[in-house]
Amino acid sequence: MARWAAGYGADVVVLDPPDLRAEVVRRLTAAADAAASAAGRPRPPAAVAPADAEQADAEQADAEQADATGPGQRRVDGPAARPRAERRARQEAPSDDRLSRLLALVPWLRARPGVSVDEAAAAFGITPRQLRDDLDLLFLCGLPGGAPGDLIDISYEGGQITVVDPQTLDRPLRLTVDEATALVVAARALADLPGLAGRAAVARAVERVERAIGSRPAEQVRVKLDAPNEVLAVLQRALRERRRVHLRYLVWSRDEVTERDVDPMRLLATDGHWYLEGWCHQAEAVRMFRLDGILGGAAGVRLLEAPAAPPPTARARDTSAGIFTPGPGDLLAVVDLAARARWPADHYPVESTTELPDGGLRMTLYATGTAWLRRLLLGLGGDARVVGPPALATEIHDAARKALTAYDDAPAGWAPTGRPAPAGG
Repeated sequence: MARWAAGYGADVVVLDPPDLRAEVVRRLTAAADAAASAAGRPRPPAAVAPADAEQADAEQADAEQADATGPGQRRVDGPAARPRAERRARQEAPSDDRLSRLLALVPWLRARPGVSVDEAAAAFGITPRQLRDDLDLLFLCGLPGGAPGDLIDISYEGGQITVVDPQTLDRPLRLTVDEATALVVAARALADLPGLAGRAAVARAVERVERAIGSRPAEQVRVKLDAPNEVLAVLQRALRERRRVHLRYLVWSRDEVTERDVDPMRLLATDGHWYLEGWCHQAEAVRMFRLDGILGGAAGVRLLEAPAAPPPTARARDTSAGIFTPGPGDLLAVVDLAARARWPADHYPVESTTELPDGGLRMTLYATGTAWLRRLLLGLGGDARVVGPPALATEIHDAARKALTAYDDAPAGWAPTGRPAPAGG
């Protein structure tokens, strides 16, 4: 609660209970202190803080994530997006993804002797450097024993790859019965989703897997899906009938409720959330809307008689690098998080993270607007310190100082003294 109240700065003043009020003052003072050096301001006098309260966890982090991914925030494709996509492409994939790639790589290369490094890397969606790292790792893999004759032998001299000795990995992998059963049950559940595109293709794939394993596991296993999302159902109907919709939409980054007409272009799900992409007549541009930002459930979206007719220039965005794509005017913030406050890096779309010697974490992220980021940093108090840019540190410093003027128990130098305490309740 203290993190939430402190995050709103001067817009929220805690009157009672005293312990909550004191914790908010502590967080605001710590936030101002942490921002002072980066902002080039003098540090405040030392505050007499109560014993550290238990650190707030990330209970509201999923809701706060919308402030960063920003339902209704501007998404921009173009030169500013490309460096971010390139950085992500250079990052090493998770170990399980790499293992799957290594197992598929040997038979794929065996079937294409002499293929170039660049062509193979493009086929697997990785960089040539990552592919060479994979090939170097395969040199160390093989049958038990570890003798030269037991290891995979691959040559990629002159930029062309040849598998000399695959050590039995040239045969395609086969699904176990358990793996095939899990795949069939999941595919059957997917086919039951309302509005699924490509339902016939899913059914054909399931039939082939069932024939291969000689059983129909979906008949022995039942999957119960959650109740259909009413907002999703209305928007799926709008797409099918190519009709314009009217949305009552909360822009979380600005705490603003908006009314807007949108020509739907597509629906997509990513990171556990559904999004509508369409031509927004208010912004006169393509916008992405998170469905849980539509207020009132199904009552917050209304089908209009007008047909959906996005202009010819409207194009769906490339989301391969994530839903959020920074624009030229977006702020690139660098923030150091204490060891006990690392959770924001898991709940916001960060560009990169760097471990700090004290167990903390330095995160770098883009922000279309600073309102949500200001709330996050004020709420974290001294557990977050702005490294740059200085303008952001100045904003946090000034916001914390302004909020402290409403508290008589703030440290001397930050708030006027001598006023009677406000009435409780």
